[in-house]
Amino acid sequence: MISIGFYAYHGWRTLWLRPGLSLLAGLLLAFALWLCAALLGTLLLLKDLRRDLLASLATDIELCQDVTDEEKTHIASLLKKWPGAAEVAYISPDSALQLYSAEVGENLHDLFGGNPFPPVLRVRFEGVSHSWMDSLAVQAGQWKGVVGVVYPREIWLRFDRIAGRIRGSLGFGALGFFLVSLWMVALALRAQFMARRKEWRLLTLLGMASGGLRRIAQVHSVLVGAVAGVLAVVGVWMLLFLYHLAFLEKLSLPAWFYMTIILAGVVFMVPIGPLIGRAVNVHKG
Repeated sequence: MISIGFYAYHGWRTLWLRPGLSLLAGLLLAFALWLCAALLGTLLLLKDLRRDLLASLATDIELCQDVTDEEKTHIASLLKKWPGAAEVAYISPDSALQLYSAEVGENLHDLFGGNPFPPVLRVRFEGVSHSWMDSLAVQAGQWKGVVGVVYPREIWLRFDRIAGRIRGSLGFGALGFFLVSLWMVALALRAQFMARRKEWRLLTLLGMASGGLRRIAQVHSVLVGAVAGVLAVVGVWMLLFLYHLAFLEKLSLPAWFYMTIILAGVVFMVPIGPLIGRAVNVHKG
């Protein structure tokens, strides 16, 4: 019975038999993984940007001029129960007039012949979608004492459209290059196995089972995937370092992100090994 060490030894030996092909396969797969990592990192950054955007924007619940304190308190309690509501603040008409007069640099009371601002309950959200905000706006508009709901719907929609285009373009590009890279990696690994075809024939004559070559190819491909994953992680680190040098802003990614890259390199190469083992005919040449 052939031990696991036998397959590991020949997988490792095949890896170093033609180091140029191993390096080519590793670099191709590493660059493909790097593109996938860049896509995943971009999605994480877009998620953070969206969260920051939502936190910076506010939804104004405009109240009637004659709203009572009891109605105002009741509406505020309802708003605080909304999913994603992070902050609810009351802004009186006088406070709004002073705030916006200072922003525009003019006396808006004289300009409009009075105070044009209604009392407002200003709400800031975290982690909500524009579709959810639409439904909340409809609900709030039906409450007693509420005359209108104003929120930056177009900004949210535009950001989501831009983010969707970025995800789509990067996703299709990374997927296409990844599939081409896997095909080229498989060709490079097959060439390495073909170079040892006489040895495989001898091992078969000495009693190696028919599935032994596939197991060796499996070990070989997993080693290439692990090396490629490490190279991709190094590439991500270099990219973050260059970003820090260029913009003087430090970006950090969680540890699971880097572990996922290495694991992806191994997982994607798992089915490649048996295919290579099946494709190598030891009875030719």
